[in-house]
Amino acid sequence: MRPPVCRWISAFFFVLFALILQSLPVEAAEFSVPILAYHRFAPTSSNLFTVTLREFEEQMRCLKEGGYQVIPLRSLVNYYLGKGVPLPPKSVVITIDDGHASVHSHAFPILKKYGFPVTLFIYPCCIERASYALTWAQIKQMADSGSVEVASHTRYHPNFKIQRRRLTPQAYEELVISELTSSKKILEEKIGRPISYLSYPFGYHDEILEKRAFEVGYQAMFTIVQHPCEPSSNRGALGRYLIVPRTTLTTFRSILSPASGVKTPHAGLRSR
Repeated sequence: MRPPVCRWISAFFFVLFALILQSLPVEAAEFSVPILAYHRFAPTSSNLFTVTLREFEEQMRCLKEGGYQVIPLRSLVNYYLGKGVPLPPKSVVITIDDGHASVHSHAFPILKKYGFPVTLFIYPCCIERASYALTWAQIKQMADSGSVEVASHTRYHPNFKIQRRRLTPQAYEELVISELTSSKKILEEKIGRPISYLSYPFGYHDEILEKRAFEVGYQAMFTIVQHPCEPSSNRGALGRYLIVPRTTLTTFRSILSPASGVKTPHAGLRSR
């Protein structure tokens, strides 16, 4: 049996080691954060992008009851910028693309019920123009709630993959710059807040898009490649899991598990 002084010394160094670990910068942390990507919501679903209200409610309840920590997207991005705090265990991020009116009428009340933050990736050309779209007043109301962050989905939601094949290299770069800058400018003017993140339309990502997005001031960009965000992930092409109708809770829970490697049923699908 060790003398009391030895036990005391051992305990002292154990505590000291623990304090050193806690003081390490966030860059030293390990994490695996899934980002969920939704589009539309309705009582029933008739297409590949509309999640039913029952499904969405069940999924949000699953997060709450499973002890998952739904964090703002900025908390994750701040890690990559070297200015964040350590992410909590079982972190998850929720995003919604496009700007469908059902975000305000259906998803937002459910998210408020559970106290979950969300990021809306908006393409401005549809707002107040398409019958299915949100209004600027609705977007501003949600942004002012403190739990909703607005981000860019380009201006017109072009298919950059097709445009890159169709256009000359110079014309393609001009289109990219126009889409990225005009969307950012419009959203900042309408919402009155900096627009720092971009969701690539149809999930398409290439080196020109990534380079130009950083140059015009986006801090992070997002695809729909099914992969969690990890310390080594590329901030210019962070993965997300597209949540589609009839996603079972078993599949949903697997997405939330860092080690699952799950692929959701939309394999090969591209966002709209």
